[in-house]
Parts: sequence; C-alpha cells; structure tokens
Amino acid sequence: MGCFELGYLMRSKAAINLVKVETKMSKFNEARSQTHAPLAEAIAQYAAANTIRLHTPGHAGGQGWNASWQRDFATAGAWDITELTGLADGHSTEYWVSAAQELAAEAFGAKATFFLTGGSSLGIQTVLTACAGPGDEVLLPRNAHQSVIHGLALCGATPRFIPVPSSPDGIPGTITPEALEAVLRATVRPRLVVLLSPSYQGFCPDLAALVAVAHRAGVPVFVDEAHGAHFPFHAAFPPSAGRCGADAWVQSAHKTLGAFTGAALLHIGNGAFAPDAIRRSLQIHATTSPSYLLMASIDEARRIMSLKGQELWGQAIHYCEQIRQAAAGLEYMQLAELATMRDYGAAAQDPTRIVFRVQGLSGVKVAAALRRNNITAEYADNRHVCLIIPYSLTEAAAQNIVEVITKLVEVVPVDSGESSPGGESSPGQSPPAAQGRGAAISFPPLAPMVMTLRQALTAPFEEVKLAVAVGRIAAAIVAFYPPGIPLVIPGEKISPEIVEYIQEMSRQTGSYPGPASEGRIWVVAESAVKSR
Repeated sequence: MGCFELGYLMRSKAAINLVKVETKMSKFNEARSQTHAPLAEAIAQYAAANTIRLHTPGHAGGQGWNASWQRDFATAGAWDITELTGLADGHSTEYWVSAAQELAAEAFGAKATFFLTGGSSLGIQTVLTACAGPGDEVLLPRNAHQSVIHGLALCGATPRFIPVPSSPDGIPGTITPEALEAVLRATVRPRLVVLLSPSYQGFCPDLAALVAVAHRAGVPVFVDEAHGAHFPFHAAFPPSAGRCGADAWVQSAHKTLGAFTGAALLHIGNGAFAPDAIRRSLQIHATTSPSYLLMASIDEARRIMSLKGQELWGQAIHYCEQIRQAAAGLEYMQLAELATMRDYGAAAQDPTRIVFRVQGLSGVKVAAALRRNNITAEYADNRHVCLIIPYSLTEAAAQNIVEVITKLVEVVPVDSGESSPGGESSPGQSPPAAQGRGAAISFPPLAPMVMTLRQALTAPFEEVKLAVAVGRIAAAIVAFYPPGIPLVIPGEKISPEIVEYIQEMSRQTGSYPGPASEGRIWVVAESAVKSR
C-alpha cells in the first residue's frame, strides 16, 4: 500500500472515530436533560443485554431466586446491580449517577444533590457530622425526628431545643422567628439551626423568616424536608427549603414521590456548606454497596415530576379539596386546618396532607374502620387520622374515600363496653364528647438533661419496668412511631409526667414506644451513673 493510500485510510479512520465520539457526546448531552433519566436508562440498557453476571449481587440478576420471585420481581432482579466500570455506552455506574444527580439538583433548585439509599436519616446524620462537633450547640425544634437526636449523639454536639406550641387538640405547631431569636440569644456557641418543614401533619413554619433570623446571626440552616419532596412541583404547595434560602435540606423521595422506600435526596444550596465536605461525611455513614435500584427510582421520580408534576399534583389537589369539603360538611368531624394552626406558629399547609378527627372516637378506631373499607391511612393516634394523598390517586379512589368518610360514624362498630383503645359511639347516634378514651393528652414537659447524649447512648444500660423508671436516666429515645417525636432522649431524667403520658397513650392507642419491650424502658445502669 502506497503512502497516499495509507494516509487516506488513516484520515478516514480518524474521521470515523471523530464522528463516533461526537455521536456519543451528543447522546450524553441529550441524556442530561429533564426528559431523560440517565441512570435508569443506563441500567435498563445493561439489563436488556442479558449479560452473564459474574459479579455481585449473588442472585445474578434474579436468576438465583425461586420461580415465583423470578416471575414477580423479574425487572427488579435485572436492575439490581453493583458498581460497574462499563454499565452503558462505555461509562461506569458512577458516571451515570453523577449525571442523574446533576439533573436532580437542577429540578430541585440546588447547587449539588446527593442520592441516598438510607432514607433522610442518612442525610441528617451526614450533615450533622460534617458541620458540628463536641462543644458546638445545635438549635432544633423538640418535634424533630429521632434521627436528628442520633446524629447529634454521633457528632457530639449539644442540642438546644426551640419551643414548639401545640393546639389544644394535641397537634404540634411550628417554631416562630421570635422563638428562634430568643434561643439564639441564649446560646453560647451556635453552630447550626435545624428546622422541620413540613411537620408530619403537613404544617410549615415561616421558613424564609426563620432562615433570615439564623443567617443574621451568622448560623447556617439545615432543613428536614423529608415530607416535602413534592413542594417544588406545584405553586399550591408551601415554598421549598431551597427557595427559602436554606444552606442544605433533605427530602425523602419515597414519601410523596415515586421512588422506592429508603430513597432520599440531600441538597446543598448556595450557602455555607461545601459539597466536598458533605461528600466526605457521606462516605463515613453511607454503605459502599448502595442500591442502584433505589437510585434509579429517584432518577425516574425526578423525571416524572419535571415533566408532569404540575399536572399530576394539580389533579391530586383537586381531589383533596373534594375530600376536605366532604369532611368539613360532617357535624362530628373536625379537620386540622391552617386557619386554626396559625395560632400555633404555622404559616402554610400542605394541601395533600389531610388530618382529621371524629368527635368521641379515637383515631385508632377510625383508621380501623377505614381499613375495613380497603383504605389504609398513613397513621393514627389517640385522636387523629392522617391521610397522605398521592399524585397517582384516581377519580374513582377519591370518590370512594369521600363515600367512606361520609358514612364513617356508621361503619365504626358499636362500643361493647369492653376496655379497648379509644372511645366510640353506636351507629347512627350522636358521638359523645371525649369520654376519657380518645381524649387529648398534654405532651409532657421537657425533662432535665443530666448526662450528654453521647455518654447516655454509650453507657451500660438496663431494662426496667416503666412504673419504677421515674428519676432514672434514659438510655435510648422513647417515641411513639409514627410520628417519631421523642418524649425523652438519652441523658434526660425520666419524670412522672413522662411515665404517665406513655401509660395513657399506650392505653388509648394499643401501641407502645420502643425500643424496650412493652411496659418497660431502657435506662442507664446505676453503676454507670455512680462512676461518672
């Protein structure tokens, strides 16, 4: 072959390779748009190849399962992969995760976003460990999730609780800017403000005002927005933490979006937190074998919201209004509404969170009646029932909910007079006012902290009967779950009011707060107290 022919061939190959590279780059750039779910699409491409899998996980794409699992979970098995250097189009799983996270950051209004497969709890512990340490003080509402308390124990910081008012009906309100300012003034070494928005019952504080208060004091803000992942996708929702100027916020993608349970998002804003510092902390807490199936579900959930969120949530909100109107028209039913909760700090309400009670009936009894009619509520306590309306709710399902709620008093069984959780009334009769059972119980006063969180959680402990626990030091969080609001935290001295609250709430709901066995509680061993 002559020099001319050889040179021509080489130039031709180079041109072909350049075209291939440009085609690939075009494909990659196209994948980095809100119309795509790059991680989910890459995994789908790998699954479709029917590769002989000689890597983890051991079920090898579902082939190691029994016949019924192979039939029912075929796609889940094929999509359950590990870290691969060549997942799709010559790129690794890490590349596709990064592409998906960039799209999520764009959709949720963040500077950087991390996918989590350990729930919002993982994000909370990550941020606390990255931002606070021994000697630091972290300000937080008392109705913060128990994962915040555990995160403080891990990093060694000291909690400073901001008062949270409650309605006479027992629904927690939200903290106010004035309350935050007062606690900030009394705090010697404030390192971080942790806020909760929305609450489990769907109420939000004046988040922008709270962020402004903290920032004026030079303190960054981290928001537990676990129940508000849907907020960016419809104007009727309260403003998301990102819009309100939070430095970081965490959202559970599985609670209100379409991701699998345990899937969450940790967002970093344009404030005090460096993404690399968060990434380093995440390496400490996160597993080295994350579920790509969960992360792909976050990717797809983001795509659905970006493309159809406004339409889907608009329809869901319409159905919520129908359900609320039906409930509001019933004489013995009372909705938890923003108009009332404004007196207890709330500035906004999630319209897809419906919390109600039926006069004279415990929430547990009402939830049981709903369940008998093939409707499962999010949670019920001694007074209230909470419904979370999904974006996928159909018109037929909404009508069914309206019909069942309208007939609710009739479907609750006649009170037999036996001792059981919650009060009830006979069908067709006027429900009596609270008859002891199902009555509101006041949340006990905060107990004094006599040992640090970390000391109490790492000290030897023992399990004692609740009745003899007064005066002992709690060795674990005690909380009815849901909603997981701590009654007592490790290091606090157990008061008579706390014991009475646990006993009465357990009697009314038929549930007992762990982690100890029923009727008992974990306390710091006497030997550990004496040796301090």
